[in-house]
Amino acid sequence: MSKVIMHDNGDKYVGDIKNKEKHGIGTYTWSDGSTYFGEWKNNKKHGHGTFKDANGESLIAIWNNGEFKETAWITTYEKIDINYLKKNFNLKKFLKTLNKTSKDSEYLEIYSDFLNSCSTKKISGRQLYNAIEYYGDYKKLFMFLHSKFLSGKFFPFISNNFKVLKLSKVYGPSLADLRRSSYHYQLISSKIDKKYYIAVYKGYNFTDDGYYITKIVKDKKLAVNFIEQEIKKRKKQINE
Repeated sequence: MSKVIMHDNGDKYVGDIKNKEKHGIGTYTWSDGSTYFGEWKNNKKHGHGTFKDANGESLIAIWNNGEFKETAWITTYEKIDINYLKKNFNLKKFLKTLNKTSKDSEYLEIYSDFLNSCSTKKISGRQLYNAIEYYGDYKKLFMFLHSKFLSGKFFPFISNNFKVLKLSKVYGPSLADLRRSSYHYQLISSKIDKKYYIAVYKGYNFTDDGYYITKIVKDKKLAVNFIEQEIKKRKKQINE
């Protein structure tokens, strides 16, 4: 489950935790603006990850127990666009990843799961993420997908297995720096596994936005009632 850890020196970690240690996938942001996004093990960078310094320079690499091991670039001449992703999308793999839920998240979990489900023997989901995040026109692809997150059209766009049944939104007050918190609840039906997924897009800014599954049920009425209760709860929190 994704968690947020704030440090007294201004550093911040958003990601997976195990036994109170950074373990899994997460982003560490230093107070100077430098970031590391990638894999962690026992509180150390371990596996594939991207370090981006305060000046915007990036290093995509393999790490081993906190130590830099080697650079990790995409070695392919294939054009990574939406057609590439949809061609390599594995629905069964994606459905398996959806079977985890979060009460709240500041991480685009569904987006990450989607890219992992588009991975091949040549290009991993992590490499796809880094390519889209840091390389030229790939950023346009992320913005295109991001528009689908917000509108609730992402699931039916990637597969006709999914259908959007209900969209509900609640907005917080506008802030001085033009940021505004919001929660977008999306009721998604899945034909293959006959389940109802409740996806949440939590908006604030591009750094702290989250997109995750918060509830999975097999009864549509229960799903609708859950969303209605969540909306009431969010509105109460905003007005307090």
